[in-house]
Amino acid sequence: MRIYVYKGHMRDGFNAESALACAVTERSYMAPGVRRTEISQDGVLGTLFVPPGPGPFPAVLDMWGGGGGLVEYRSALLASHGYVSLALDYYSTQVMEKSPDNNPSLEYEYFEAAFTILQDHPQVASDRVALLASSYGTSVALRMAVYSAVMHPRCVVCISASHVQPVNE
Repeated sequence: MRIYVYKGHMRDGFNAESALACAVTERSYMAPGVRRTEISQDGVLGTLFVPPGPGPFPAVLDMWGGGGGLVEYRSALLASHGYVSLALDYYSTQVMEKSPDNNPSLEYEYFEAAFTILQDHPQVASDRVALLASSYGTSVALRMAVYSAVMHPRCVVCISASHVQPVNE
């Protein structure tokens, strides 16, 4: 990205003038040494990011919203800061086709398997696994944290959470 500085305030035609200064900035989502591994295990699809070093590291199960697809950049950033992170694919065509009624959010087993894969990784501190979720993913994360007999996250972080949660489980 190029950042330009111009004299005065922004006005029509300001970019036709010569800039006082210009800088180029670039953001790296994945630090050197972070390992990226595609996961297809026990029916779970996702991408695992592991920071450099021997570990064990705290870990994060990263679940995005209902937009679908696999979003990796947040997990890459987390690994760049010392967390093993599994970007979980749970709302894509690939996953939905395997799910009864095309609704994987109702299948505890899928999320429990993902949590277990992460928790059992040799570079993960198994008692320091968190759930991080955005939008629709927050409904899944909260439901799993409360009702799952398998998942016992150290913490749950919800971004743009839904206020509607089922209570009759």
